[in-house]
This record gives sequence, structure tokens and C-alpha cells, in this order.
Amino acid sequence: MTDKQASIEAAKKVYSDWAAGFATADLDKIVALYAPDAVLESPLVNVLLKTDDGIVTGRDNLRNFFGIILSDGPPLDDRHRESFFTDGKTMIWEYPRITPKGKQLEMTEVMHLENGLIKVHRIYWGWESARKIFTEGYHG
Repeated sequence: MTDKQASIEAAKKVYSDWAAGFATADLDKIVALYAPDAVLESPLVNVLLKTDDGIVTGRDNLRNFFGIILSDGPPLDDRHRESFFTDGKTMIWEYPRITPKGKQLEMTEVMHLENGLIKVHRIYWGWESARKIFTEGYHG
């Protein structure tokens, strides 16, 4: 197996383990997927942590942030997504607003991977989702 193939396989594992961690509310499993100095950027950071910059850095802070999502957010066990794209270094997927089961919060996840761990994670919210989190809070 080439280095690129190994990186792509590692990305596939992160993709499935990340979804499984949120579906089962396994905080330890989720946090273990991130590098110790990982950075996450999302407008949800501003809402939940009451910060100005929307950035969470490091596993301990990510544990706190994800813990809030798992305890206060909507159920995350049936988020619809169809596929993802990766070159082994960058991974991206979309949660579309319209799904076969109806509407969901729409967003796109972009992760930069290093040594099989998430180094940088950016979450881009669609217009309806962004409006909802800023006007109603994060409750599904």
C-alpha cells in the first residue's frame, strides 16, 4: 500500500469513527480523533462558548465544546450525508438541508488530517442553519 492509499484509508476511518462517536454520544471516541493541538472553527463556538473568535484549540477545550453539543444539542444519530471526498490530507462532506426524510440543519465539514488525526476542522453553516443558531440557539 502506498503512503497516499494509507492516508486515504486513515481518512475513511476518521470519517466513520467521527460519525459513530457523535451518533453514540461517545465523547472520548470523538476527542481521540483530534490531534492534541487541533483547531476547530465554527460559528457555533461563538454561540455555545460566548466567544468572539469562533475558534477552539486543543483536546481539552474540544472536549468541553463537544460535551456541550452532546448534552444540549439535537440528536446526532441520524444526520443525513451521502458521501465524502478526500485525498488523504483534506476531507470534506455536506449535510444537505433537504434530505429524503425532510429538513435538517445544513452545513459542510472540512477537515485537514495529519498522521491519521484531525489537525484542523472548519464547519461552514448554510444560511438557514446560521440564522437558526443565532436567533434560536442550538437546539435542533
